[in-house]
Amino acid sequence: MAVYTKTVEQLVALLGPEAHCSSVDIELWGQYSDMFKSVEDSRPQHHVTRDQAKGWLSAQSVCYSGYMAFAGERVQVDFIAPRDASDEALDAAFFNGLAQQVTIEYLRVS
Repeated sequence: MAVYTKTVEQLVALLGPEAHCSSVDIELWGQYSDMFKSVEDSRPQHHVTRDQAKGWLSAQSVCYSGYMAFAGERVQVDFIAPRDASDEALDAAFFNGLAQQVTIEYLRVS
């Protein structure tokens, strides 16, 4: 993560603080875009800087830490969700975070 943070800092220095968030911090942009869709029912179509994305996320969302146990193993997932998220929205955010940590493959059986 330290390498990623350093890369983001270098991109911000190179492109400037007004650069589009997706150009300098793709992880933050993914979180912002997903949360924006949850709240506004559409993906963002406007210019958003890294600072604007961070500010909007902190105002609109809450950080959660959840876990699941599978085959005697505990898997912890940190994720964000809207402040007023339903249980179903929390489940979806949890599984979205989980999908980022594991490899998921599908096998067609019929």
